[in-house]
Amino acid sequence: MNSKINKLIEKYDIDLTNLVILTEAASGPYALNPFIALAANAKKVICKTTHSHFAKAENVIADTIELAKKFQFEDRIFVKDNLDDLDYSSADIITNSGHLRPITKDQINLLKSTAVIPLMWETWEFHDGYLDIAACKQNEILVMGTNESHPPCDMRNYGAAFGLKLLFEAGLEIAGNKIILLGSTDTLCSPIKRAIENLGGEVIWFSSLFPSLGGNHYSKLKSYIIENAAQIDGILFAEHLFPEEIMSNAFGVSFWELYDLNPNIKIAISCGNINIDSLVNSKLHYYPRKIESFGYMTYQSYHLGALPVMDLFAAGLKVGEAMARARLAGHDIRESAICAMQNSPAQDFEGELSWI
Repeated sequence: MNSKINKLIEKYDIDLTNLVILTEAASGPYALNPFIALAANAKKVICKTTHSHFAKAENVIADTIELAKKFQFEDRIFVKDNLDDLDYSSADIITNSGHLRPITKDQINLLKSTAVIPLMWETWEFHDGYLDIAACKQNEILVMGTNESHPPCDMRNYGAAFGLKLLFEAGLEIAGNKIILLGSTDTLCSPIKRAIENLGGEVIWFSSLFPSLGGNHYSKLKSYIIENAAQIDGILFAEHLFPEEIMSNAFGVSFWELYDLNPNIKIAISCGNINIDSLVNSKLHYYPRKIESFGYMTYQSYHLGALPVMDLFAAGLKVGEAMARARLAGHDIRESAICAMQNSPAQDFEGELSWI
């Protein structure tokens, strides 16, 4: 068995004995995720895969089966490109993974009453395209996130590392650079800011929240850029919460105006609402070249390698285990949510979606 898998099972103390897991089979850094569940003694792991721009479904199926034979798990893993009703109704834990999305009302209606859905990431990242949360509430299917900001699941170092890697790949030296950081989430932006400063860069952090994050509100962005454009080396977009386009007349300057002020500014994009046409036509250097729409990460931790992906997935499995054990023990939704938070890195929703 892969040594990283064994370390992660030990790190989170995962035991999926007698539990059926419905998850995805995927390629690259995601290829080993189902085998964490199998190595944690899951009764059965059902994997859904589809065609993607990363790999064809038939190739993912063949590669996953080959790995299953190598690890001697072929009798407990089932890889499909089309799930049936039994796949949903037999599952104890359904991971909110890419190839399973969206998890629809019809699919949720098939789930057993004790089934649970770990999001596999923090709840603030949730949006309606992932699953029908109203149907989960109606059917009392417990859905919780994974707290990525505290041990044992502390993803902030990975966030710092991929932020630095993104900046390097965008052509910035970091040391001696003046970099504008745009983002409204502490989990992502704080470690990136510290990492840049530790390497000798200067960071000016703007966010939609003031004064709690960054110290500078987006309303000040335009005047700052106009006054300091000549000294700015790069702008890093790491905005996952604020839905409006930041580089506009309302908050900043257009990419064309930015080019006129300083054509040497480099643009690095992790996430955010980007006017892609404006950026492409502005002649500014930007990276990555393919930009995802708002709500999705353009550049994320899997660009570092498999371990960050596996680490977060393992933590999500622990959240699923804690939720499922509580539901199977007869606890109601609220009690189960509390149990999960006490026994795993589970994270509740806020506001009207909260279980507690």
